Amino acid sequence: MIVKVNNKEEYFKYLNSIPVAIVIASAKTGLILHANPKAEALWMRSADDLVGKPQTTLHSDYWNAKGRETFSTDIAALESGQSITHVKNAALRSDGKEVPIEITAIMVEIDGERALVGTFISIEAREKAYVELHERERELNSIFENSQIGIMYLKGGRYLYKANQRLADILGYDSPEEMEGISMEQLHLSHERFVWFGEHHYKPLSNNESSHINYELRKKNGERVWISLSGKAVDSSKPADLDKGVIWIIDDISDYKALEEKLVSQNKRLENLLENINGISWEFDLRENRFVYVSQNAKHILGYEREEWTDLDSWKMMLHPEDREETAAYCMNETQKGKDHLMEYRMVKKDGSVIWVLDIVSLGRDKEGNPISLFGFIIDITQQKNDRLKIESDHEHLKSTLKELEVKSALLDFQAHHDALTGLPNRTLYYDRIEQAIQKAKRNNSKFVLFFIDLDHFKEVNDSLGHDIGDQILLESSKRLSSELRAEDTLARLGGDEFTVLLENIEKISDATHIAQKIIETFRKPFIIEGRTIYLSCSIGISIYPDDGTLSSDLLKYADNAMYKAKDEGRDNFQFYTKEMTELAFERVVLESNIRQALINDEFTLYYQPQFNGSTKEIIGMEALIRWEHPSLGLIPPSKFIPLAEESSLIIEIDNWVMKTAMKQIKEWYDKGLSPGVLSLNLAIKQLESAVFLDTLKKRMDESSFLPEWLKLEVLERDVMRNPQDNVEKLNLIHKLGVELALDDFGTGQSSLTYLKRFPLDELKIDRSFIKDINQDAEDDAIVMAIIALAKSMKLNIIAEGVETEEQLSFLLDNGCQNIQGYYFSKPLNAIAMEKLLKE
Repeated sequence: MIVKVNNKEEYFKYLNSIPVAIVIASAKTGLILHANPKAEALWMRSADDLVGKPQTTLHSDYWNAKGRETFSTDIAALESGQSITHVKNAALRSDGKEVPIEITAIMVEIDGERALVGTFISIEAREKAYVELHERERELNSIFENSQIGIMYLKGGRYLYKANQRLADILGYDSPEEMEGISMEQLHLSHERFVWFGEHHYKPLSNNESSHINYELRKKNGERVWISLSGKAVDSSKPADLDKGVIWIIDDISDYKALEEKLVSQNKRLENLLENINGISWEFDLRENRFVYVSQNAKHILGYEREEWTDLDSWKMMLHPEDREETAAYCMNETQKGKDHLMEYRMVKKDGSVIWVLDIVSLGRDKEGNPISLFGFIIDITQQKNDRLKIESDHEHLKSTLKELEVKSALLDFQAHHDALTGLPNRTLYYDRIEQAIQKAKRNNSKFVLFFIDLDHFKEVNDSLGHDIGDQILLESSKRLSSELRAEDTLARLGGDEFTVLLENIEKISDATHIAQKIIETFRKPFIIEGRTIYLSCSIGISIYPDDGTLSSDLLKYADNAMYKAKDEGRDNFQFYTKEMTELAFERVVLESNIRQALINDEFTLYYQPQFNGSTKEIIGMEALIRWEHPSLGLIPPSKFIPLAEESSLIIEIDNWVMKTAMKQIKEWYDKGLSPGVLSLNLAIKQLESAVFLDTLKKRMDESSFLPEWLKLEVLERDVMRNPQDNVEKLNLIHKLGVELALDDFGTGQSSLTYLKRFPLDELKIDRSFIKDINQDAEDDAIVMAIIALAKSMKLNIIAEGVETEEQLSFLLDNGCQNIQGYYFSKPLNAIAMEKLLKE
């Protein structure tokens, strides 16, 4: 019979007073209507949290599934007025723990609706006792049979009563039975060791203590084996009767001991290495706020004993008072951001004198990636700093410059898809947007438009007024373009003064015409840059999807062709692509054909620009530079044909010819007894990305008997950062051949310190753009010094290119850059002139 509840409030109040967990749920919806205080305690959830929730939230998925198996039968019984008793289940607490329970349920009628009233009694203690008893029994029955740890049971003194197979394996016996009955003295290395072990580790077990020791025993064949021993008396009385039995747990730790000895040896070698480096190595535990290691050089460089480096405050007290708080705050801030960092600050030596130091700090992390320690290397840079202070106004300026380098590194991910100057999408992102637009247009049967925009006469302005003015013009241009476009349009900068626009959702071509005309007009307004009034215009080429093409590459190419048509029409206008414009690209096709013919006719030649030790004036190597001796046009510089070659696969053929020719020439000079040094070759990114390049490189060296140590491959910073992860792997394979690797034009690209550490580099090459303004631009001076310091801290060679004056040379030598390339020493020479120079 189903009980009817006439007063719900009184009924709930009554249930609240019952010292057993009770939950009421709607029979129709399964939602919880009430939970008494004992239910709140059982589930560790408030009644407010439980009410309104499905009753399935009271149990795990497993128990809910079990409940569904008998649901129909249970409901039928309850609706007939019966109760359900002693149902085993588990309460899923808010902390995720499941508590074993027994459920009794009845059905009642409250305010005309049927509800289930469940009584929940915890049987956790009973279940736990049962499980423990069962587990105890299982352990006793299976411990000897299944344990992967050696176990021995001694009875009647120190005689082996029983052993498992793992113990027999550890000690070299065929079976446990073979060991039964032997005296433990038989397993010790000597009688003295047997007696010592009995006094120190066997007899103390009578005090009901455990014994743990790493110890050597003798195997059946006489060999020694390192084991871990843990013993406990079977008798629990005090004192325990050891004759009743002793259990020993034994594990083979031979491999661990061998590894331990190896690590001790390695740590000693590492410590010796750190002690002999001209700097202070240190390690700081962030969790315990203490230095766990400081190299002995701290005494030599600063006068402080290692023991004086205790916590963060001890380090701060060694800092110059003016630098103390700012430096400590910067270090902690960068650490909280999870960033490795460089710091320059002043330290006060124990004798009171002050030195400038460079502190290179990297983070140690736990398995979850959280910073737990700092590793640092402190270098005395007092001399370099004093030289730098002649150029910089104060310490803050240098700090700003270094921070700028860090910001560049931090922005690497952003810059991979955006232009570094304007922040606009770059070519990679623009192509992706076009591909998305193509798919969308296919689905919607719609059109979209591409603009290819080029600033008229920008090159002349850039060359005459300088790159700074040029960059400001590009920034202002990007702002003007953005102001004339809709929010959904994509504006990108492909490079130089080339911008592109993607216009989607264009209903009429006249809309695109209107936007193009607005862009033309906005560029007719003068640019006011640094007090100068500069007049520019722009030329726009337009292609339409799908009228002009259905491939992103074709659409961009056609817009480019149309842009050149606009140039031919006098600039300051826009042109739509027509098929006839394809003829304008014929000249590029002819040039590409001429390059192929030049490879066949052997029209290319190599020039060699020597690299010198700036101090000794000795030649240390040379860079091979290609020239094209065209039969009718004469000597063509690489700037005229290399860009086109890089757009096609021709660059790989040209690179292969350069490798073959240069290696043969260098080998010939070595055979003549000359010393050309290391050959530097430019490695095109397409060559590096080629699947067969490694085999090609080996083949070229084998053909000319060219030694790997004679070769250095230069890769452009911007190229390797295009796909840094794949390029790291490929460069590692090249480096394993013994070939040196140099990062060319360093400082102009987007490399992060993280990837810079991963690249297998031997040398950084400072770009000529930083060299040309040495002693004229304080910022360039600071960047050059920072690059040199970075190279030294990473133990990389450093070379500067484009050195043309005595002032540039002196600056580089004074700041630690010995290797020099440039017109100051020699222009590029043909093979005959180069050989003459080598003989001199």
